[in-house]
Amino acid sequence: MQRLQALATSARTAVEETGANNLYLAIGDSAVGQRRQPPALPAHPHPGQPRAHRDDFRLILDETGASTPNYSFLDRFARDTGIELTELRTPRLDEHGIDLRATLDGVRDRLRRAGWDDVVTPTVHLGLFRFSTYRMWKDLEDHWPTISANPLVAHPHGGRAPELRGPGGPGR
Repeated sequence: MQRLQALATSARTAVEETGANNLYLAIGDSAVGQRRQPPALPAHPHPGQPRAHRDDFRLILDETGASTPNYSFLDRFARDTGIELTELRTPRLDEHGIDLRATLDGVRDRLRRAGWDDVVTPTVHLGLFRFSTYRMWKDLEDHWPTISANPLVAHPHGGRAPELRGPGGPGR
């Protein structure tokens, strides 16, 4: 109970200080050989807000009400292994939302076809996951030509930017 209370407090503090909800429910993990890697295969982190009711906690979706893939993990996994886990980018759906069993089975099948004998287990991890670094990297990766066209960005990089003048004149 104390761990949940501490997690709820940390989640609220993160939202107050950064405006970002970092509390996620990650589903699925994998084992490579004898080494467990939780949560190495979070199928879809669900941003949530804990609500304490006396001695119990309830996890509800945040205001977006949406589940999103862990793009940071998916991009790194693809880069490191050459395997695109499309089952996690676009999971199968059923009448309740994401069909977790079918999605994780699809990941297991894809890994086996690629020659991996890893075990993918249907576990659940509740924790604070910070994806902001990935978001910044992805934004730079996707929009660098636009960003670097700005004279303030281009100038320190030796670009062909016009001479920058401070309020006191050139070079100040």
